[in-house]
Amino acid sequence: MMNDLQMRKIDRAFEQMDTDGSGFLDRDDIQALAARLIVGFGETPSSVKGRAVLDSFDGIWHTLADALDVNHDGMLSPAEFRDGMVDSFIDGPAYEAVFRLAAEAVVSLCDTDGDGVLRRDEFAMFQAAFGTSSEDVDIAFAALDTDHNGRLNADELLVAIRQYYTAADPLLAGNLLYGQV
Repeated sequence: MMNDLQMRKIDRAFEQMDTDGSGFLDRDDIQALAARLIVGFGETPSSVKGRAVLDSFDGIWHTLADALDVNHDGMLSPAEFRDGMVDSFIDGPAYEAVFRLAAEAVVSLCDTDGDGVLRRDEFAMFQAAFGTSSEDVDIAFAALDTDHNGRLNADELLVAIRQYYTAADPLLAGNLLYGQV
């Protein structure tokens, strides 16, 4: 069962993924989000990193559509998304199979110099693709940078992404991944 915090996070995720603002999610929205990330980091869709992001986001779409599109119209309403995210990702086993692959592809893309850490500017470019305000980027980075060294390692970001999409505990730093909810 989803608590109020989880509901707010899932609703925010829906808004971020609805790139065309139609009030529904479809494959084009998910691919547009992937394209924003890829272009934002100066990659092409045919590069190794670009292809990994596109493929993993396509995997997210197909898993979401298969699990959540109850009326089989090729789109997800906010209600379908919310209800399905609980069944498949919060209470169910689908996070590891789908979101982890995408999170790893995104972290690899964001780590432009391959040093295993994300600087604030790399993190901000990641956040820009999701439409996160610079104020919320600052909040998120400060919360996730627990050792205050000005960098996030890939594991810290992967944990934060998982917490954002699954955690009910309001004290976890990952809740602030995209700023205050």
